[in-house]
Amino acid sequence: MTINWNFSRWLNSSLMIHSLLASVTLLIACLGWWTVTNIHCQVKMAVDSEHQSLALLERTAEIQASSTALTNECECAVNQVRSLRSKVPDSPDESTFLKQLSDVAVANNINVSDFRPGGVTDHGTFKELELRLRCAGIYSDLCKWLDELRLLPRMMRISQLSIMAPATAGSPCTIDLQFNLLFAIADSSKLANAVKP
Repeated sequence: MTINWNFSRWLNSSLMIHSLLASVTLLIACLGWWTVTNIHCQVKMAVDSEHQSLALLERTAEIQASSTALTNECECAVNQVRSLRSKVPDSPDESTFLKQLSDVAVANNINVSDFRPGGVTDHGTFKELELRLRCAGIYSDLCKWLDELRLLPRMMRISQLSIMAPATAGSPCTIDLQFNLLFAIADSSKLANAVKP
């Protein structure tokens, strides 16, 4: 009975130790699996983050080029607006315009006569002054003079033009013109409010 009891005791303690070792092994395996899974997830997140960062870095050059192009376009637009604004004085200043117009006419052998200022029209964001005049000259000279008017440093438009044929071939033609001189352009905030999308 002593042998049986010793054997039984030894068997129980051996089973207990084996059970304990099996439990510890299972616990270590579970912890190992959890650690490996956790590390795998962190590595996957790091790789995804790196891919996103690389994609952004690859687009950096594209974004910078786009930004530079947009900046250049804005500068060009601002310069165009400045150039246009420089051609629109605050007052009608028709005497200066008539001098500029006459200088170009004299250079093209055109006789300007019958200068008559008209009414002022207020468009809200700018104003226009009507000017009427009569000119005489050879047809080709008149055409050249009209073409050169676009080079004047003044924003204007020809709203009416009528030409009377010469009495004989090669003699001067007569044209009646109506100009609209722009002046008193509104400030930027008023212009921005006038633009409708």
